[in-house]
Amino acid sequence: MPVPDTGNLIEDLVQYTTSLWRFWASHPAGAALRGLIAEAQAPEALSALRDRFLPDRTADVRKIMTDAAKRGELRAEEVEDKVSLWVGFSWFKLLVAELHEEKAIRSVMMHRHYGLLVNNSGGLTASR
Repeated sequence: MPVPDTGNLIEDLVQYTTSLWRFWASHPAGAALRGLIAEAQAPEALSALRDRFLPDRTADVRKIMTDAAKRGELRAEEVEDKVSLWVGFSWFKLLVAELHEEKAIRSVMMHRHYGLLVNNSGGLTASR
C-alpha cells in the first residue's frame, strides 16, 4: 500500500485509510484480518498479534503521524496514542462490516483526538 506524503496529516490519513479499507473490502486479506482479530481473544494469539503482527501493520500510519509531528501538526509524544486510535477506528469498521462508509474517514481524522482542528479560515491548527 503506498504511503501518501501530501504534507498534510489529514489528507495523508484520509488517502491511506481509504485505500486500505478498499483493499480490505475487496481482498481475502480483509476477512483474514477479521479472523485474526477474533482469534486474538486467546492469550497466545493476542501476544502474537501484539508483538509480531501489529508493529509491521502499523508502521505506515506511524510514519504518517511521525512525519506530521516533524511538521508541527501534532506533538511527537502523541504519535503512539494517535496510532492506537486509528487502529481502533479502522479495525472496528472492518469488524462490523462498515468499510463502505468512507465518508466517516475524513470527519474522524479531523476530530480533535487526532490532534488537529480546522480553524476559521479553513486551515489546520494543532490542538494542544
